[in-house]
Amino acid sequence: MSTSNTKSTAKKAVSAVKSAAKSTRKKTSKKKPVAMIQETFIEVNGDQINTEALVERIKQTYKDEGHRIGAIKSLRTYLNLSERRAYYVVNDKEEQRYIDF
Repeated sequence: MSTSNTKSTAKKAVSAVKSAAKSTRKKTSKKKPVAMIQETFIEVNGDQINTEALVERIKQTYKDEGHRIGAIKSLRTYLNLSERRAYYVVNDKEEQRYIDF
């Protein structure tokens, strides 16, 4: 077997591997990941409370008090179901802040 035949065969094999890799990449790159939908609801006496909407209301209330939403580094929410209130603590500053739900 001559070296030119060996080189030719090697080039063909490398070319085939590259083509296979390209076609595999093309097939997998077309698939887009599906975003997961996650919602949490709390039911109280037949009413449903969406926790994400509750957090958005807390942020809006905080903004309405003259603060910037971007200044929030931590937000802790405590639900008191019997009072139908959501107490919240912004940036670990203990204050009696709440919204009714």
